[in-house]
Amino acid sequence: PYEEVGLRATQLRTLARTVVYVPNALFAAGTIENLTQRDKILYRTRLRLSYNDTPEQVKQVLTNIRSLIDELEFIDEESSRIRFLDFGEYAQELELYVYIKTMDFAEYLGYVEDVNLRLNDIVESAGAHLTVPVKNINLNQAIESPST
Repeated sequence: PYEEVGLRATQLRTLARTVVYVPNALFAAGTIENLTQRDKILYRTRLRLSYNDTPEQVKQVLTNIRSLIDELEFIDEESSRIRFLDFGEYAQELELYVYIKTMDFAEYLGYVEDVNLRLNDIVESAGAHLTVPVKNINLNQAIESPST
């Protein structure tokens, strides 16, 4: 909510409870987005499946996530999707793009947690594995003993 509208600037209180001064000229020249008026919130993430996972496992994960999108009432299934997006540097990458039907951010976070836990279950039940990049460092270098 605004704190004060002045002749040259408007004071706004942020969600972090700080006050921001915005020149009124920016309001006149810019596009104003009101996040509290949205009817749904986008949740987008990448699932990186191991290259050891078979095409059948990847297909099973995709099919089960598509079913999840259709069954969860808090997801807008018409504007949501899961796609096998890329053969990444270290993983087979799936992109999940779903709209959560809520205006409340705290509620949104609860729904995201629920979705993430269900995604873990789906990946595990397919016998697939989420992966992260691994960097190998060789520590087998000759170490000299200090001179006495």
